[in-house]
Amino acid sequence: MGQTGQALASSGGAPHARDLILKPSVIRGLLIDYLEERRPRLDYASMDGVARNLTRNFWSDLERHHPGIASLDLPPDVAAAWKERLRTRFQ
Repeated sequence: MGQTGQALASSGGAPHARDLILKPSVIRGLLIDYLEERRPRLDYASMDGVARNLTRNFWSDLERHHPGIASLDLPPDVAAAWKERLRTRFQ
């Protein structure tokens, strides 16, 4: 954890979403906006966990299986396939 992260963790404050969503993507701004809206109600660990789950278990998975995806308006088959991968991963 970097110096900024350590300071936030020790103070109990949640980090800014832009510091957690580092990988540039079309959806980055949307994820940051969502996380910033949740930030006042989350501590550091919770905010970090939500950001990791959104990026790793959701968006990175979609990018890996559907290169070039640039919208959250998922076709039903893409959404169903993602849900199945998530269900299989956590069984």
